[in-house]
Amino acid sequence: MSSDRLETLNKQAEELVQAKKYEEAIAVFEQTLRDFPQNAKAWRKYGHTLALRIVNRQEEAYIAFQKSLQIEPDNPITLSRYANALASASQYESAFHIFEQLRQIQPNDPITLSQYANALASNGHPD
Repeated sequence: MSSDRLETLNKQAEELVQAKKYEEAIAVFEQTLRDFPQNAKAWRKYGHTLALRIVNRQEEAYIAFQKSLQIEPDNPITLSRYANALASASQYESAFHIFEQLRQIQPNDPITLSQYANALASNGHPD
């Protein structure tokens, strides 16, 4: 499969997400992943779309994030989206573990620190 096809599918899926046509976007991501199963970015974006509250397919999203991390274990975008999806589903201990991994990669990143602090506060940790 060509990189042009991958780019076309990714662009199509992203446009569908922006248009809030989530189920159609998911179908395009699934086609992309059938054609390019080792594409970490596609797994990440698929997971992020599945994790959206309106879609609410959390378990599938977690699997997609994990597959992306198998390909690119230290990808900060994937780690951040995975941790936030877990925190949004009140799976704080798992989210904290992922945030700690992320802090090892980006120790002073203000967005990471803010997201981690928000998760801690949501779980009743004042500090």
